[in-house]
Amino acid sequence: MISESALRGYVLEEVLARLLRENGYSLLVRESQDRAALRDSARGLLVRGRGADHQADALGELQIPTPFSLPVRLFAEAKFRGEAVGITAVRNAVGLLDDINAYYRDDTGDGLPLRRYHYRYVLFSTKGFTADAQRYALAHQISLIDLQGPAFEDLRAVTAGATRRLLDLAERSGVPAFPLWQARAALRHALGTWTAEDRSPDAAHGAPLSDVITIEEMSAGQPLQLPAGSLTPHRREPGRRPRRPAHAGIPSGAVRPGPPAR
Repeated sequence: MISESALRGYVLEEVLARLLRENGYSLLVRESQDRAALRDSARGLLVRGRGADHQADALGELQIPTPFSLPVRLFAEAKFRGEAVGITAVRNAVGLLDDINAYYRDDTGDGLPLRRYHYRYVLFSTKGFTADAQRYALAHQISLIDLQGPAFEDLRAVTAGATRRLLDLAERSGVPAFPLWQARAALRHALGTWTAEDRSPDAAHGAPLSDVITIEEMSAGQPLQLPAGSLTPHRREPGRRPRRPAHAGIPSGAVRPGPPAR
């Protein structure tokens, strides 16, 4: 069975995907959304690279146009651990980006122009980052988001509560191994971030978790509370072009959340 620490990180990624969606990103969840760049697997969604395919736990595409630039896609990885994230996680992100950004296909049969994307990477941590990790991230343009502050207390509590409830559900169901991909799909349906037109692959794993998990259950009966601050969605009037969200598609080192929006 998966450890509670590891599962907390996966659940946190799904909650953060909700915040990404509210800041102009559309979550990519299935191969059918881009068959040239994505591939379904037993482990979940894979993004094609030049040397290998890479698992995408939370991948968003920025819906706000970036003039005179390739469209932006963002990998989101979250760590919910008892210690600061070190340089190894940042090195892994740099290697993944190098491989994926070097890949493109010219044999799709669609003719010209070919489609390519500019992939970026953001690491979230509930215990911050070591000094070496921050320096390496700044040098290689990996965004670091520190979730230690009081503005993210509700987010951490919702994540921890949802993790415990998922583990309890798995134990009561008597499954031999935790169905991580099934749990992710269920969370995305509960959080409203499942963006593919086709159904989730829950049926392949038995009784669908998405039939029994709700947002209220995730937070142990409490309403889902998301933190205010620089990740808060901007309101816009109908017909107006949305503003560029804070930090969206702009890599930086050791970015901390700003003050709550008024």
